[in-house]
This record gives sequence, C-alpha cells and structure tokens, in this order.
Amino acid sequence: MELAIAILVIITALAVHYLLIYLPYLIVSRKHAHKGQILKSSLLVACYSLMAGAACNLIGISSTAAIGVTAAIVYHIGRRKLLQSKKQAWASCGIYIGGIIVLVILMVYFMITNEAFRALMQQSV
Repeated sequence: MELAIAILVIITALAVHYLLIYLPYLIVSRKHAHKGQILKSSLLVACYSLMAGAACNLIGISSTAAIGVTAAIVYHIGRRKLLQSKKQAWASCGIYIGGIIVLVILMVYFMITNEAFRALMQQSV
C-alpha cells in the first residue's frame, strides 16, 4: 500500500510539473500555435527540467537552481519551437515563475495551518 501511495505521489508531482509548464504556453501561444505543438514543447521542457534537476542533485547544488534553468528553457523553447516573440516568451517565463511562487505560498500556508498536511510533509520516506 505504501508503494502505491509513493507512486501516486510521484505521478501527481510530475503532472503538476507538466501543468506548470503547459499553462504558460497555452495562455500565451494559443492563438498562433497548434495544441499539438504546445503539448510537445511542454513535454520537451518538462524532460529538460527533470534532467536539470537531476544534474543539480548530482553536482550537489540546491535543486531550486533547476527552477531558473527551467525558466530559461521555457523562454528558449518558446522562442524556437512555438515562434513566440520576445514579449511572449518573457510572459511565459513570468507565468511559470508565478505558478511556482503560488505553489510555494500554498505549501507554506498549509504547513502552518493544517496539522495533517504538516505531518504528511514531515514524514520520512
């Protein structure tokens, strides 16, 4: 049962990660890019982001550095694959970083106010 919960948590984390990348592209590029292009570009950025996170972990630096790397990749892939203008690519980066900030604020709020969530987050695997 614990393995199933761990797998479910990992799948949920990957889905949220993909969604944080997909939504900025969808909001900014929906008028001039096909959904297929947006989906593929988002998957490409998510894969690069996971590799950046793994590389940060192997090097021994904080994995939050991968957020900056991912923002740069969001900009670059938006410009190259989705043919966004500079303003659109910066908007995609801003929306991505804003989504990360909202998630961090929600996690801190729940850690402060919710005992069950705090116990869940402090639980060692």
